[in-house]
Amino acid sequence: KSTSMVGMGLLQEKKEGDPLALGDISQGYETLGKNRTFGLRLEFTKEAVQDDQKGVVSQALAQGRQWALSEKRTRDWFVAKVINFGAFTAGNDVFNNNITSVLTDSTGDLIYDGRPLFAASGNNHPLKKSPDTKFNALSLALSDANLKTAIKTLADDNAVDERGERVIINPNRLMVPNTTLRHTAEVLLRSTQISGSANNDLNVLASEGIQILVNPYMLDQTAWVLFDNTIPGIIFQERQQPEVRSWVNEETLGVNVSVNTRYGIRIQNWRPFVSSNLSTS
Repeated sequence: KSTSMVGMGLLQEKKEGDPLALGDISQGYETLGKNRTFGLRLEFTKEAVQDDQKGVVSQALAQGRQWALSEKRTRDWFVAKVINFGAFTAGNDVFNNNITSVLTDSTGDLIYDGRPLFAASGNNHPLKKSPDTKFNALSLALSDANLKTAIKTLADDNAVDERGERVIINPNRLMVPNTTLRHTAEVLLRSTQISGSANNDLNVLASEGIQILVNPYMLDQTAWVLFDNTIPGIIFQERQQPEVRSWVNEETLGVNVSVNTRYGIRIQNWRPFVSSNLSTS
């Protein structure tokens, strides 16, 4: 458990002889993160192991001992679900941290404020201590003008805490799903002059210092996500490293090989992220 971004507010000027102003330390939204268990098991009969003349079972057992390598792909896919389903209007189980008889997540398949991680205009994120609301999901192709819109949304429009007071957000990462959009992003961010313009105008995006990341686990092939990776927004909770085990079933004499690991995700803050063209259902 944790608390979303509130801040103590600005310090108040103290006049000579006056007491210090009393601050407000009330909490923001409660944020939750559930650790989940992932694993797989292989089982072979004693007879299959003994009669394995072609080495099929022994190879499978050896592969089972290498399952820790495939755990990384499982982990990458699980984390990518936060992006792939982050704009779903109804949410997704990856955001549901309910544990029966242990922990109740009142927001269900949505994040801590009852909205999708990427909230579209009209379904804005409510601020806990301010009447203002914000959205961080766009429906724009990746272009010079649209990337500037996303930067403004992130660094200007949404750069407030739960009180509505200004904070600093500097977009420094652009996530895309494939090499086609990576090439588009390279042109937008690395060209000396503005991309696609006949004018000899300086490309101001080149000075933003935004790095391009290709995430092959993204499902929407025209989607892109701009974010500031210096602000804790999506917290990965490492609970248990991959554990590979093998044993003999004393009743059947069969051989078992398994791998299991535990981790979870907590959404701490939606503000460092702006998405575009993600599916909403």
